[in-house]
Amino acid sequence: MKKSLALILFLALLLAGCGKRESAVAPAVVGVPETGVVIDLSERNGSEVTTRPGDVLYLKLTGEGGSGKQWTTVSPTSSDCLILKDQQVANLTEPAASSTFQWWFKVEQTCRVDVRFDYGKLLKKADASFGVHITSQ
Repeated sequence: MKKSLALILFLALLLAGCGKRESAVAPAVVGVPETGVVIDLSERNGSEVTTRPGDVLYLKLTGEGGSGKQWTTVSPTSSDCLILKDQQVANLTEPAASSTFQWWFKVEQTCRVDVRFDYGKLLKKADASFGVHITSQ
């Protein structure tokens, strides 16, 4: 009788432990919905750009493949105004080819922020810079 009761208790605990459990998945951060507007910043170095929350900012910069140089973000290093949607780098280590650096940012709220990138070798003085002032209304 004791063995049967112990076996039943063991099986009940085993089945309870193996039961389906809901996984604790954090909800995705959605932010503001996209407006469908994509603003190309690539030719707007030094300018001011007016946007709205939900707009997507696209930036494509080029460099020398295989040179050890790359575009790096100087500012903002963090921001509630912009979120990075995607970043792509191509031909960074290919000698005699142009390397391309592409970023897509989504404007999350009304704000004013300077966006700046420097081109050069890490921890060295920049060979070139790119910057725009974003005003989101």
